[in-house]
Amino acid sequence: MSEPLILIVTCEAYRDRADGQRATWVKDALDLFDVRFVRGGSSPQQPDEWVVDVDDGYHGLPAKVRAAMRLATGYEYVFKIDDDVLVRPQRLYDTPFRDYDYYGYGEPGRFKSGFCYSLSRRAVEQVANAELDPSISTDVSPGEDRWVNAVLSRDPTITRGDAERDVLVLCGSRRPKLTYITPKSAAVCEFFSAKEMLAAYRHNERALRVIKWQRR
Repeated sequence: MSEPLILIVTCEAYRDRADGQRATWVKDALDLFDVRFVRGGSSPQQPDEWVVDVDDGYHGLPAKVRAAMRLATGYEYVFKIDDDVLVRPQRLYDTPFRDYDYYGYGEPGRFKSGFCYSLSRRAVEQVANAELDPSISTDVSPGEDRWVNAVLSRDPTITRGDAERDVLVLCGSRRPKLTYITPKSAAVCEFFSAKEMLAAYRHNERALRVIKWQRR
């Protein structure tokens, strides 16, 4: 397919988050991207969803991402993002993701944080065909992003791009009682509830607008 794919990984338990994305930035993204939600579960499938036969819980993320990549092998580029992420489609489209096989927000362990990273077609194919490795999971995280990194690390020709260097393209924080800041330069921001997503979307184009939330 000619358009890049935004692949949003979600689940039945957080359908409100996915619906919050549909009601805000997803409708704007369709001019530039194809958009698909991927989940497990048994509820009826919506037209923009891929439903895969895997564990729909947190620890099923590596299997879910692999199943989704098997459905996405026809795309030249795929952005994998989470269901609590706000995207500014044009800014994301203008990032240099096409220059790399594996592009995203770099973490200390050198993997790309799972809230948003992009894969080229050949990287997608490697992930789609890889064996799951339970040893990469930890007590803290099921290691979906770590697992993808481990798979792609086997090929030294896979090129990597650090989005953090591209003028704060991706940003996020896990501090308690979060204060959310969505700078004008950011293409992607994370950790939004459905309610927060709508409010942030409404403020999206205001110059130098700072949006603050206290998570309860």
